[in-house]
Amino acid sequence: MLLTPELLWTLARVGVPSAVGDAVVVPVTTYDLDANEGTTRLHRIVDGDLTPLTTGPGSAPAVSPDGRSVAFLRKVGAHQQVHVMPLDGGEPRAVTDFPLGAGSPRWTPDGRILCHAPLADAGPTPEETAAIVEARAEGPVSARVTEDRMYRFWDTWMTDGDRHHLFVVDPAGADPIDLTPGPGLVWSLPATGDPIDDVSVAPDGASVVFAAAEPASGSERARWCLWQVPVGGGDRSLLAEHPTGDTRRPRHLPDGSVLYGETRELDYYATPVRPTVVDPDGTVRTLVEDWELSPGAWEIEPTTGKIVLTAEERGRVALFSLDPSGGMPARIASDHTLTQPVPDGAGSIYML
Repeated sequence: MLLTPELLWTLARVGVPSAVGDAVVVPVTTYDLDANEGTTRLHRIVDGDLTPLTTGPGSAPAVSPDGRSVAFLRKVGAHQQVHVMPLDGGEPRAVTDFPLGAGSPRWTPDGRILCHAPLADAGPTPEETAAIVEARAEGPVSARVTEDRMYRFWDTWMTDGDRHHLFVVDPAGADPIDLTPGPGLVWSLPATGDPIDDVSVAPDGASVVFAAAEPASGSERARWCLWQVPVGGGDRSLLAEHPTGDTRRPRHLPDGSVLYGETRELDYYATPVRPTVVDPDGTVRTLVEDWELSPGAWEIEPTTGKIVLTAEERGRVALFSLDPSGGMPARIASDHTLTQPVPDGAGSIYML
């Protein structure tokens, strides 16, 4: 069989799964060459086989803590909104109605949902932005005007978009709670990851920890720090000071400590990431200081409290285990490129 581009586009693409025990949901994207578009639908893994879960589009699945429901994104009109449906069958229903859409969902222990939503508080309104885009398309002027130091990242302008806010959404219908009101924070930079990956809910469900930066201006540089806010809303506070570098991807350990990745230089993509923990008493400790590798993703294995993490090594991405009390990472698998570890809470780890 001749391997052609057309043949490659007939292959289904499997996305990042979500798993709670034996409830495993995975997005699968297929492509229509004639229509020149792809469609993502949700499937459930049952006894090693993929079983269709949604007939319509669905992406970014998140299985509920009780393993009975799944939250996911589906487009309503021009924007994605969070939907919820039972895993044993039934129709999905939209639980958000944000004017500019919603981002990937994550559950809290009490059955509410965290998601980001862009608000027009970082510049022009959507109508004004549309007029600006149309004017630029008709004329040669391409100048941007902003007072924000963070105006561009690689090939993406950051002057026209809206800043994301983190919301708590109640599927039962209560009004969403804006956990980050006021001037919008800067979450993940364009094309560097999903902002929801920088959010973690405490085991008791009382608070949320997230990594974000306050907008920088003048000679200042933005710092991605760890913030903590009550899950019911209120003032946010710095979880720990980070005077030299940036933080990312916080994850709560079973004892309430927070694991995160710290870099020692501000906004420099090649700086090694060091697994670091903030203990409940506020003590900050680096777990691995002299490891020759730099982890790219990590999650907590609930049954053991161990950290599972990935790191690039000799052209592949290997899987490692790390004890939060210290020591060097132990290699679990390295024969393939393994990304996005997803512990299911029952001793298994799903990977891409």
